[in-house]
Amino acid sequence: MKTLYRSLALLCFAAGLAACSDDAPATTVETDTAVDTAADGSAQADIGADTGADTGSGSGAGPEAFVTCDSDADCGDGLDCTTDSCVANGSGQRICAWTLAERTCLIDGLCIRAGGANPSNDCEICDTAEPNAWAFRAAGFACDDGNACTQADTCAQGGTCLGGELLACDDNELCTVDACSPFRGCVYLPVPDGAEVACDDGAGCTSGDICKRGRCEGAPVVCDDGNGCTDELCVEGSGCTPSFNTASCDDSDPCTVETTCSEGRCGGGSPNSCNDFNQCTIDLCDADAGCVNLPTFNPCCTGAVSVCDDGDACTTDLCNPETTECSYESNTAPCDDGNACTEADSCSAGSCGGATRSCDDGNDCTADDCNINVGCLQNPLSGSSCSDGFDCTTGDACVAGSCQPADSSLCICTPNFDDVAKVNSLQLSDRAAGGPALDLNGDGRPDNALGGLAGLVNAPLADAVSGGSILLLLEFIQFSFGDFVTGLHNGTLTGDLTCAPQTQTCDYLAQRALIDPGSCLSIVQIPSNFDGALIRAGGPGTTIPFSLPLGGSVLDIQLFSVTAELTPILSAGQVIGFTGILAGAATESQLSAAIRSVPASALPLPPETIISTLRSLAPNDIDTNGDGVLDAKSIALQIEAIDGRLVGAEAP
Repeated sequence: MKTLYRSLALLCFAAGLAACSDDAPATTVETDTAVDTAADGSAQADIGADTGADTGSGSGAGPEAFVTCDSDADCGDGLDCTTDSCVANGSGQRICAWTLAERTCLIDGLCIRAGGANPSNDCEICDTAEPNAWAFRAAGFACDDGNACTQADTCAQGGTCLGGELLACDDNELCTVDACSPFRGCVYLPVPDGAEVACDDGAGCTSGDICKRGRCEGAPVVCDDGNGCTDELCVEGSGCTPSFNTASCDDSDPCTVETTCSEGRCGGGSPNSCNDFNQCTIDLCDADAGCVNLPTFNPCCTGAVSVCDDGDACTTDLCNPETTECSYESNTAPCDDGNACTEADSCSAGSCGGATRSCDDGNDCTADDCNINVGCLQNPLSGSSCSDGFDCTTGDACVAGSCQPADSSLCICTPNFDDVAKVNSLQLSDRAAGGPALDLNGDGRPDNALGGLAGLVNAPLADAVSGGSILLLLEFIQFSFGDFVTGLHNGTLTGDLTCAPQTQTCDYLAQRALIDPGSCLSIVQIPSNFDGALIRAGGPGTTIPFSLPLGGSVLDIQLFSVTAELTPILSAGQVIGFTGILAGAATESQLSAAIRSVPASALPLPPETIISTLRSLAPNDIDTNGDGVLDAKSIALQIEAIDGRLVGAEAP
């Protein structure tokens, strides 16, 4: 009960007693607790005893709710600007009293120093003459109206911040469209590549200058005088300038070889022997016909084919024309051993072989392997230790082929974000209903092996998105016509927490787990292209983390071969939303491991039953590592997004 009374009294005190009812529980002795304002602007608690017994009617002076106490510690209100005391009230009881420090205000439960500004309005300040309410600043005081497109904002009468002169956004670049975003200030959006905008890149050795990605670029001038024995370079101020070379050349004489350039002409060389290394031919060179290899009348030959030909490229086949006896000598001729894991194959001691091909991609988080039929393979690793290259991180470990730190709190980085769209709808495309999907394996048919799970996962998936447990943000980095990059973030709502993320443009903080502490960019960066109608992103080498709700739990998996086709909604050249398809593939081994990691009580069926059902109903249809084995199940997700703002990142 004492705790309840203290809570009531603190509430009254923080509100200046203006809105407190005097219908407190009846007691035999009352104490008035109020905040008075002295002539010097200080505020202190007024403590006095009522003279009569409380009738419970609320007729006593001041609020009747008070807090009894034994010591000052019982009266703590958690405010730095008050002195909390336990005092006698003259009736044999000890009650709490609070004194407001000089030159401070207590407004809306906040302690403010004299002259301090309202955190949400620069034009309101603490004036100790009225310590429980904001006072208006004098007109003309500098403020910030929250619009990045205004400058020299000033306070007006009534505590309103008025925007000043509009920001002039002009980068003096013909290849950009100058605009101003209320949230970001000046933005310079590239005009569409190849737009009919006259520009000059200022270079004398380019021609056909056009706008590309916001910059004026011309194609290099091609200098060619038709002479292979001269090199033509374009020199600024001089134009095309030739110089002699000593390159290999063709003098048009088939009976000379190894001809080279000299003083701008092709010549020299040595006679062409036309040797085809076949003892069953006579090798000749004709000035008109070139090399001619005529069959001989040799007992070792059948036409132009040696009777001793063993079909082995690594042996030189010999035949004695007197006895037609065959013999074979090993050679060092180039060959092909049929193994994609060797290179520079050549013959040695009668066998074809090559040097072992290095498949090291320099990434500690991939298992570098080689398949004799395909060549090099880089398989992503998880769990093994690695180094991300930054001294400020600790506990670095591999996560799906990328080195991630366990602790990057010592790495302080302040990211800057581009256009952002917040996903407000994510649903598995229903295969049974003919839902849309993308072709991931290039066979011309849409892939969606996991589409049969739509009835099971779509309801919890919708709940996870609308409830905020899955909060995905796509950042369109340097968005423009042509190529750009899409970043993926997990976010948390910030700022106005009453903002509705499903329908309104809200502010978000990016979670640090998907931000590289060194570059300050999203760890997940997807190559993208905008052709004026569709954004196409990803491809066979793209991997992203993904969470799939299942039976009251969540499967955390990686999607491979991630591909997206999105129809963007644009405003002033910025993406403010989109609709489309996000597709990828989850390996069967990873799905099985994720299902087994979920507590059995959280699943609708035993884990092994779910795994065997998936194998039968959703057979693997995607090869993620190029070894010819189908090892993953495709998935297609219908995705929608609205405008959002990434205003920063969570504290490390």
